[in-house]
Amino acid sequence: HDVDGVTPPLRGVAGPAGLPGVSLRPLVDDVDPPWREDFLVQSWTTSGVELYSAVRGHNYIFIRNANDINEYYDLVTDPFQLENQADQLSIAEIDAYWDRIDELIAE
Repeated sequence: HDVDGVTPPLRGVAGPAGLPGVSLRPLVDDVDPPWREDFLVQSWTTSGVELYSAVRGHNYIFIRNANDINEYYDLVTDPFQLENQADQLSIAEIDAYWDRIDELIAE
């Protein structure tokens, strides 16, 4: 269902009112489309309890788990996300990732 709000313009129709998402049309039409530097990843239980929220960039992922355990992976050196490097981040870096996740959620 995640693409319900973003694909109708590709078919030349309006999407359902109130459905979240941004049209993919500019990516198809524009020779130099605006690309995001990062995006939001989230997961919930079937009962609607959030498990985690994450910000994924080109070379990293920072995960804010519901149990307040942060995870950070350098996807260049650790593409399978086996070695959590969150303990190597400064408090300011962690705060910046938390703030970015909140910004992405609010979009």
